[in-house]
Amino acid sequence: MPNMHNASIANDEYEVIGETQWQVFENSTDEQVIKIRGYQYSKLRALLFHSVCMALCGLPYFALAYYPSYNKMKYIKSSLRMADVICVTDAEGTFVMQPVYEVDLNLSNHRDNKLRYFIYQHSRFIWLSDHGVFINVQTLNEKMTISLLMENMSGINKRQQNELIKLYGYNSVEVEVKSYWTLFVNEVFNPFYLFQVFSIILWSLDEYYQYATCVFFLSVGSCMLALYQTKQMSINLHKMAGSTCSFMVTVVRPTRAGREECVAAAKRLVPGDVLVLPPDGCVMPCDAMLLTGTCIVNESMLTGTPVSPRARGARSA
Repeated sequence: MPNMHNASIANDEYEVIGETQWQVFENSTDEQVIKIRGYQYSKLRALLFHSVCMALCGLPYFALAYYPSYNKMKYIKSSLRMADVICVTDAEGTFVMQPVYEVDLNLSNHRDNKLRYFIYQHSRFIWLSDHGVFINVQTLNEKMTISLLMENMSGINKRQQNELIKLYGYNSVEVEVKSYWTLFVNEVFNPFYLFQVFSIILWSLDEYYQYATCVFFLSVGSCMLALYQTKQMSINLHKMAGSTCSFMVTVVRPTRAGREECVAAAKRLVPGDVLVLPPDGCVMPCDAMLLTGTCIVNESMLTGTPVSPRARGARSA
C-alpha cells in the first residue's frame, strides 16, 4: 500500500486566485460533478429564521423537508478557507450541508498542524492551505510508484499510523443508525402522512369522528411499523459493514534492528501499512498491492468468474 509519510501532498494543478469561495469536483470514473461553496453559521440569521418559523406556526419547517436549500438562510457565504460548513450540490441539484471538522495533525509532509476536512458520500475531502482548495484524500496516492513502495517494505510505526488515521480515517464503512426521533421526523413529513393529517382534520370538521379516529389509529400503527423496520434495517447494515473490518491482521513495523511482525486491527489499516498474508488465506480488508511472493485471488464475487487468477508480487514481476 502507498506510504503517505514519504509522499508530497502538493498538487501543481491548483492555483489560488484570492480567497476561493466555491470549487468544482469532476470524477472521470463515474462522470460525477459536484460543486461546493463555503458558508459560516450566523446566530443572528438563525434567530430570525426560527422566529419567522414560530410566527408561521412551524410551516417553514415542513418546507425544509422538501426544499433543504432553504437551510442556507441560517448561514452567510464565506471563503472555503474560513468556512465551517460546506454546501455540496451535485449535477442533479441535490443539496446537502456538511460540517467542516478540524483536528491536530503531525506529519512531516503536512505543513499545517491542523487538518480541515469534510465528508461527502463516505469520501473525505481535505483542505490544502498552500493551494486554497479541497481535494479528495484518495488523490494523495496517485503519484505513487512501485519503486517507492519497494523502498518502504518496513511499513510505518505506530505514531505514523495514528497520524495517518486522522488524515484518512478508519478503514471501515460507517453506516449511521439514526435515532427513533430522527426517523419519526423524517417519516411524518412524508406526503402520505401529511395527507392523512389533512383527512383527519377534514372528517373531524364534518363530525365523522369515528372515521377520523380509525384513520388516526391506522396511520399511527403504520408509522410505528415503518419506524421499527427502518431502524432494524439500519442496525443490520451497521453490523454487516462493521463485521468486514472487525478482525485482526498481521502487519510489518520498523524497529531499530530492522522490522518485526505485529498484530493490528483491520479497521486501523492506513496507506503505508505492509500486510503479511497468512498461508491459509484470508479475506482482504482493503485494497492492496502484492509486493513479494505469489497468491491466488478469489474474485468471483466481483467478476463472477469461477477461476481464481494467480497474482505475482511486484518484486517477482
